[in-house]
Order: sequence, then structure tokens, then C-alpha cells
Amino acid sequence: QAARSRQMAGISFFFYETLWNLTAEPTVDRQTTLRRLFSAPALRPSLLQHWTPPN
Repeated sequence: QAARSRQMAGISFFFYETLWNLTAEPTVDRQTTLRRLFSAPALRPSLLQHWTPPN
């Protein structure tokens, strides 16, 4: 909500090592799922080249 209220689009991702490692799913399956979720490259504004925040 905080990102969207500032007219930003995105996903917050929190990595908890214990949740990642203590699961029955194989690591390869989890990595494959993450790659599918984030398969498209993200376009990011450059904060160093004439970026201004949205009004």
C-alpha cells in the first residue's frame, strides 16, 4: 500500500532462510517458481539521471 500510494508499482519480497530451507519442496522447484514469477525484466528509473518523484 505504501508503494502504491506513492504511485509506484512493485512487489515486496521477504526472504526468510528458515522458511526457505525447512520445506519438503525441492530447492530446484522453488527456484523455478520464483523465476516464473519474476520472468519479465523490470524497468527501473535511474535515480542518478534526471529522475523526479511523481506528483
